[in-house]
This record gives sequence, C-alpha cells and structure tokens, in this order.
Amino acid sequence: MKSRLPLPVVVLSALALSARARAAALPSINDLAGGFFGGDAAIESTSVPPVRARKPRPAPSPSQPSRGGGSLPSFIFTGRGADVSEDVAAAIDSAQSSVHAALYTLTLPNVADALVRARGRGLDVRVIYDYGHSQSGKDAGGSQPMAEAASAEKIGQLVSGGVDVRVLRGTGAYGIMHNKFAVIDGGRLETGSFNWTTAADTKNHENALFREDAGLAADYAAYFDWMWAQAGPVGETPGKPSGQPPSCADGPTALGRAWPQCSFSPNGPTEQLLAEAISRAQSRVHIAMFSFTSPAIISALADAKNRGVDVLMVLDRSQSRTESATLTKLRSAGVPFRIDAGLGGSGGVLHDKFGVFDDLLETGSFNYTTNASKNNFENAYFTADPSFVDGYEAEFQKIYAEGADQ
Repeated sequence: MKSRLPLPVVVLSALALSARARAAALPSINDLAGGFFGGDAAIESTSVPPVRARKPRPAPSPSQPSRGGGSLPSFIFTGRGADVSEDVAAAIDSAQSSVHAALYTLTLPNVADALVRARGRGLDVRVIYDYGHSQSGKDAGGSQPMAEAASAEKIGQLVSGGVDVRVLRGTGAYGIMHNKFAVIDGGRLETGSFNWTTAADTKNHENALFREDAGLAADYAAYFDWMWAQAGPVGETPGKPSGQPPSCADGPTALGRAWPQCSFSPNGPTEQLLAEAISRAQSRVHIAMFSFTSPAIISALADAKNRGVDVLMVLDRSQSRTESATLTKLRSAGVPFRIDAGLGGSGGVLHDKFGVFDDLLETGSFNYTTNASKNNFENAYFTADPSFVDGYEAEFQKIYAEGADQ
C-alpha cells in the first residue's frame, strides 16, 4: 500500500533534515550508492555554499541565440573559467512557455530560484526527481539510504513555489532516476553529465550542452512524458516502472552507419550502441568516464586495442576503489588509462561521461555500466558535428594530461 504524507509535512521535514544534517555532517547518498549503483559519487556540502566571485567568461564555444536575448554556449566544461550553473539558470530564465526537467538531484540556489521564477511567470514547469533524493530518511523497510539534506530542501522550495514535482525510481534493487536534462519551450535541450549541484559546478569535471533543435527536443520531450506518466507525487513511494523507453529519430552518419540522435534507459540500446561504435572505430577511442563496469564495452575496447586503434581512457579515482576488477581487465587488455580526482585540489570527482569514437561523440548521463543500461533512467546523445567532436576531444586531452598513470 502506498503511504502519502501531507505536502506541508514533506516540505517541513526536508527543511528540518537540512538543519540536522548540517549539524551531524551526514554523508551524501552519493557516497553510499555511487560505485555500486552506477550513479554519482559527487560529495555535496550540506552547509550554505560560500559566495563566489563571478568568474570571467571564457571564449565561447559555437553559440546559439537565447530566447531571452544573449547567447548560450553549445557546450561548456567546468573548471575552464566557466560557471555552468549560470548558463543553466539563464536558459530557464529565457523560457517563454515551459520548462520540463528530469533531475537526479538539485542543490544550486540560483537554478532552483530560476525554476520558481519561471513558475511565477505562469510557465508550465515540471520536474521529475530521483525518489531517493526526495526522501528525508529511510523507507518503511529501512532500505532507502538517507537523502542528501540540501537536495531535499530544494524539493521543498520547488513545491512551495508551485512547481509540479514528481518522483521516480529505477528498476531492480539499485535502479535510480539518473537523468540530468531539461527541455525548454519544447525546442531547446540541455543535457550532459552536469548534475544541478554545487559540487558539480565547483569541484567536478563535468560537461553540459545546449541544443536549439526541435526534432531532438521532441525526442527528449517524449521520453520525459513517458517518465512523467510513471512517476508519483512527492511524499509517495512510486511503483516500479515498466516498459520500453521511446526510441529516437535517426541522427548522425559516422563510422559507416547512421546512428540515432539519442538513446534512453532503462532497457534501451545505449550499451550496445557504444560497444558497436568502439568496434567500428578505426583511429581513436577516447573515453572520459565516471563509472565503468560494462563487460560488453570492456570486450570491445580490448578488440579495438588489438587492431591498432588509439584507445585511451581517463577514469575517476574514487570509483577505481570499487571497480578494481574492471581496471584489472583493462590492464590485461593493454588499454592505457589514467585516474583523475576532479578539479585540482577541490575534493571532487571526474564525473564526465563521454566518448569520442573517430568522428562520433556520445555524451549524457549514461555511465558505462550494465546497471545504467538495465535499471536506471538515463539518456545518451550522439552527434558527428565537428565543433562538438573537436571540442570534446580537446577537453579529453586536457583531462588526460592532468590524470595520473596507473
């Protein structure tokens, strides 16, 4: 039987939890879940973040007009003189009719404020939130880890501000709603590895992209609607999802075939598409990945290395402790990899999830794990646009140069 808490209790309990967590310095749910569940292990501070001076704007990547006047970068990386949260907030502030976001977690004050402002302008603002991050404690069976306090607090802010929020969990024992994307006005997409959190903005290696593409946004909107129909109200335990996610329209032609412009989980084709991209690559396979355990992808990498492809990987240091078997397999296959610990000296993580396969780029929320394929709600975006491929390749080279050999 589903239990439902009155909405004011949910909001107040989230605010009370935040205060208790600040006093007790509770660990993040990400610390408990990340490596084993194919989720995120970025540590979020539960204290009020310090005020940061506005960083100078870097030279932009190829830009596109913003509906609010100004421009947004087509893609952006943390730690390169950029503040990704300001671009996300600006995209929300530019919205004219709707903002539909699927978020694993949210702690950024400026982005939460932008969502509430959008609702205050009368826009259709909907947020699907990971169930675990909406909770103020353990479930009745004691199996739900303690949610991160600042994340629960932001849920309260959104609900109090009139935002329509639903919660969703993945399939299996460890499935999560791991997406981090937004469809704005039905025609603009924001996606990438970037959780809408303070740690993502200040500590982690992350990427985000903005696309003004009605067809691409329509595919993500269909996926959002499919998730929305299976999600439940805040304060309820949602049922287990079922069915296949919607498929995507044809996208780039690269590596001798046409690829879909996107791919969704759970039970979508992303893992198989990635293994095929690696198997078709002739010159380079360069991967920056937070969590990596997929046997199919490991096998494809070994084969690519054996046929002379330039295979390089940079992986997160914190995940390497729980994924030692994967690292052993990579070493046995002769695949070179380095380990990175986030932005220099920040205590963060390498949270990117992207691969460059000759002239094809894949990025999104999808960690290269079987759990991400079968149990989590995830998205992957594919493009052969040279500006994207070259931009992400340049970022890979920077991260790889900063990494430590293993």
